[in-house]
Amino acid sequence: MSKGQAWADALQGAANESEAFAAQSRWLDLKLLIRFGSAAYWFKIYRGKIIDAAPYNPVTNMLGWQVVIAGEAATWRASLEGVGRFGVLSTTGQITGDGDRVEVERCHAAVQVLGSQVIPQCGLPSDMEG
Repeated sequence: MSKGQAWADALQGAANESEAFAAQSRWLDLKLLIRFGSAAYWFKIYRGKIIDAAPYNPVTNMLGWQVVIAGEAATWRASLEGVGRFGVLSTTGQITGDGDRVEVERCHAAVQVLGSQVIPQCGLPSDMEG
């Protein structure tokens, strides 16, 4: 198993143990891409759980994504180091949400849980550049 897959699996496990994530993603059926600089990870969220997780490769991932959450590596590091809070970074455009705008809005609360609780619990992926 690659380090990237191990990190994706760890995030999936932590999210699926989180009552807050389950509550905020209860009605989602979403393909989510999270970009940490150039490193990208793909997650399928369905009814309060992440049911699939993998490092993202656009050549082999034929399902694509509906929403991408992206930020520079330094911004993600600042979020985890307490220099900036994820909620502030994601509402001031330093970490952005793009894709299907309806889905971006629908998943906002679940993404806030991922960014402020789950990702800090797992740490950042080791393949993140910058």
